[in-house]
Amino acid sequence: MADDLISLSEALNELENFIAAKEPSWTDHWQTELAKDLASLLKPTDQANEDGLPDKYPPPVRAWHNGDSAAVWHNYKKAALFLRLHMEQGHLPLHVRDPAEDRLLPLLPEDWLPWTPKDRLADDFLQTGNYGVRGRDGSRFYAQLEYALIYRKEFDQWLINHLLYPSTRAGEREAIKRAVYAMWNGYPPFQGKARDRKIHEWLAKNEEDYLPEKYSKATINRALAEIHEEQLDLLRYKSPR
Repeated sequence: MADDLISLSEALNELENFIAAKEPSWTDHWQTELAKDLASLLKPTDQANEDGLPDKYPPPVRAWHNGDSAAVWHNYKKAALFLRLHMEQGHLPLHVRDPAEDRLLPLLPEDWLPWTPKDRLADDFLQTGNYGVRGRDGSRFYAQLEYALIYRKEFDQWLINHLLYPSTRAGEREAIKRAVYAMWNGYPPFQGKARDRKIHEWLAKNEEDYLPEKYSKATINRALAEIHEEQLDLLRYKSPR
């Protein structure tokens, strides 16, 4: 089971690659705040930095802490912001390991928000933030937020639903995709009538108001094409191991 889990820090590193290729849909507020942040990275060298760091580099390259270009550093901050906002909204199912019983517990926003930087543009909130949660035996324990855990399958599905393909697609195709991911965790291992019959059986059992005519062979094929595209995107932008 451990192989199915990644740390929140690892998730953020992967998300950085995806954000570079796929800009999230920001609200007007965050578009404005991010524009201000980028402008501060690119400001002329004769203007003082708010953090007091000496200006040794020209505008295109600000050597903050690791020599990244302004654009790369800004992209990392966007990834951190996107991750934090979705953590706050409960879209990302996080877990922590209970040290008393070596079991996983859900990590809720109220468990970590009080112990993290209030500034949502703080790109180091995983390294400087902590969480506090009550174990199954009632004892309270604390740990660093970057070591919180997420299941790989749930992280990939979150990327698909909230970043790569956030728009609402046809309900029938989404239902078919739920069936396929539930049964095979990806593209089906076989084709033809047997595959379609398995999909219909799952839909009949799990989807309300199931009607066979709503899920034609053409609709199944379109849903499978979307799954294929989603899986390719996940492979294309993941960090090399």
